Amino acid sequence: MLTENVRNGKLETFWSRVHDPDSERDALINLALPAWLSFLLWVLLLVRPFNLLVYYHYSQLSLYGFSWVNPFARWDLSIAFAGQAVLYYVGWRAARRASGPDAWAIVAWSALAFAVALIFVYPLGSTDIWGYIVHGRIVGIYHANPFVQVGYDYPKDPFFGYMGWPGATSAYGSLWEMLAGVTARLAGNSIVANVVAFKLLSGLFLAGCAALVTAILRAAPAGAQPAGSGALPAGRAGQGRAGRRRQAAGRGWRYPAAGRPVAGRLPADRLEPDDPL
Repeated sequence: MLTENVRNGKLETFWSRVHDPDSERDALINLALPAWLSFLLWVLLLVRPFNLLVYYHYSQLSLYGFSWVNPFARWDLSIAFAGQAVLYYVGWRAARRASGPDAWAIVAWSALAFAVALIFVYPLGSTDIWGYIVHGRIVGIYHANPFVQVGYDYPKDPFFGYMGWPGATSAYGSLWEMLAGVTARLAGNSIVANVVAFKLLSGLFLAGCAALVTAILRAAPAGAQPAGSGALPAGRAGQGRAGRRRQAAGRGWRYPAAGRPVAGRLPADRLEPDDPL
């Protein structure tokens, strides 16, 4: 029975459904699965070993420093990025075939879940956020000018030891520094509260960018694909191998054993090179 099903093409492997979904449901599953596996990977290999709530009292803690506490820290990070590369590729392929409100909901809720998880990761590999905090405190706590005063002017500030560039003035504009000043004042002297607050502030701008991209895509004419917006085009769901075989038959194409189209009644130059067969 199994051999007969394989011979008749009725038995689909898991990989064939992941690689080439034939239905809207398969496309949505293929989009949701790597998203939540990515979330699980972030939690297990980034949030857990590099937890802000555990290591916040260490200043300028680098991967080298984490390796003294946890010898497997480098492996955690390497596996996390390697795994994410694979999952992002799978998610990218799925996003090209999924469409509609459900696909957008999966992308939006997954992005929110990633953002919440990464809030609690210690600022690893960069000291930029500490500079944002101190410059914000110069405005909100000390009522001074971050384009003139620097971290060295406030050596007793609780965040001074965390700065990577205490002698540098702010490199950002006035609007950002005003927002940073309000954020720093609201967060007070708490290390964790300031890191979380400034991550949330940055997240608001990322959310705004995502909302702008969504609005552009929704306003685009049907069938149009604005430059750089290839993530969620409409109309590929349900266009899996079976659907494209039906389309090919209607166009006068036939499929060889290898699964690639060859010209039937139509000449070879009529094949559509950008159709992902």
